[in-house]
Amino acid sequence: MSPPRKKPICHTCNTPMAGHKRPFGQPMCPDPDEPADHQPKAASPLIETNVVIPIIPRNGFYHYVNPNYVERNPPPPSSHPPERAESPMTCVSTEPADEMPVKREPITYIEQYHRQQTVRIHRSQSVASSVTSTSSSYIRRLQQALTTSVPLASMFKTPRQDITPLTRAARAEGMYTALIQQPRHRNGDGTSGGNPWTVVVGQDAGTVAELADMYERDAVGTLGRNSLPPSTPPSLQSWIARYTVKCMIGGLSLFVCLWAVFMVV
Repeated sequence: MSPPRKKPICHTCNTPMAGHKRPFGQPMCPDPDEPADHQPKAASPLIETNVVIPIIPRNGFYHYVNPNYVERNPPPPSSHPPERAESPMTCVSTEPADEMPVKREPITYIEQYHRQQTVRIHRSQSVASSVTSTSSSYIRRLQQALTTSVPLASMFKTPRQDITPLTRAARAEGMYTALIQQPRHRNGDGTSGGNPWTVVVGQDAGTVAELADMYERDAVGTLGRNSLPPSTPPSLQSWIARYTVKCMIGGLSLFVCLWAVFMVV
């Protein structure tokens, strides 16, 4: 056992430091006239006691009960077991499932997608119906405006191989036809373009003939104007000759003017 620790002793009065006061941070020696009761008493020596520690067995569960523990406020005995409070938890089986769970999409997303598709379909249908109603209203207005009008003739551009079936069908319906050949127009590369035929169909023979003659006169006049050759730019030789003649005339005029001035002076 280690020896007891030495108590600190004041070097001024050679007394233990236990009774020294420190009012200003520095120890002050006690007054020797004070009674001995105010001096601190020495601490009682420690008494050694033998503590018995119970042996805990190694195997099995062991709970040590304090023999000195006394329960001060024991709960009153109840005849009925305590009722279980309501809980938001639910009972779930702990047995393993036969199949792996499949992750499914939330129903809210699917419903939202279908709702958006329905709105788009309704919008497209409304736009199509509005366009159809607008075009049909224009057609109805045009038909109402043309109720008192009589169509004189119609003109169709038809390929050469379809002229015979068209004229036969028109004659079978009791209508008159007239053929107008389109003038040949040449492209920039010198090749001729397409040459369709114009077929005039009408119920009045005079109107059909008059419309055909009018169209032919306009076509021939346009072809005559287009058939004139364009003006070609002058060649380099002719331009040099004209420029030389102009220079000679200008030089001769300047020489005459200078000679006249010299003679006057």
